[in-house]
Amino acid sequence: MEEPLTLAVAIGSAVTREAVREALQKARGVRWVGEVSDWRQLPPLLKNTRPGVLLLSSYLPGLPTGPGLASFAREVAQVRVVIFFRPDTPPERVMELLALRPRAVVTTETSLADLLEVVELVARGLCVYPYTYMQRVASVHGPSPALPAEGGNLSPREQALLQLLAEGVSEKEIAIRLGIGQRTVHTYLERIRRKLGAVNRVHAVALATALQFITPRRPAAA
Repeated sequence: MEEPLTLAVAIGSAVTREAVREALQKARGVRWVGEVSDWRQLPPLLKNTRPGVLLLSSYLPGLPTGPGLASFAREVAQVRVVIFFRPDTPPERVMELLALRPRAVVTTETSLADLLEVVELVARGLCVYPYTYMQRVASVHGPSPALPAEGGNLSPREQALLQLLAEGVSEKEIAIRLGIGQRTVHTYLERIRRKLGAVNRVHAVALATALQFITPRRPAAA
């Protein structure tokens, strides 16, 4: 039988932690290993429990910024981070916390049932980003010149490819539209992923949207 994925929670509000704990303890394939209410308690928890998933509040008391956050990003590189934002979180802070390369983004407007589903998806190795929320962040924040990993802006061809991917176009159709081979599409996607510091293609689309490299459009109604 497959071992359950371990989960730790770092949320300042006791009421929210209790509600989240009650919901997430029902998640399939996930085992609760601990919780903290303050940043100072988090490093020891991570060291002692080595959770597979960390649900992290953007308003966790003491959560660092700048170099301190960059150092923390290295500590959680092997952890599937889910960031829990309040709707009023400043877009600049949202962008900064994306440096943690979260596997999912949720807000306090997310129902507990939906949060449970997100954690189960992350436990299976998927990424989940709310389209409307990321678009709102992008529209307020504007483009950011700073990128992780290899850095540098995406080329026009890379942006065009990612734009099509964000709109649900298949790799085969992308190759046809851009006049390149499918193997070249794979090469471009891997290069884009490295430039953005993304963990996979879904993450790359979310980051590119927030950075305003692309502006995904919803498919037209049938």
